[in-house]
Amino acid sequence: MDQNAGYIWAKLIALFDSGYGNSITTDSANNVYVAGGF
Repeated sequence: MDQNAGYIWAKLIALFDSGYGNSITTDSANNVYVAGGF
């Protein structure tokens, strides 16, 4: 992953995290999911 893609990914996480009030996190297998769902 290049630096720009990492930045975009971080911004997307921040957007979803603030917009839906849920915490985006990873599980033990590094799968990204939204805790609590939508």
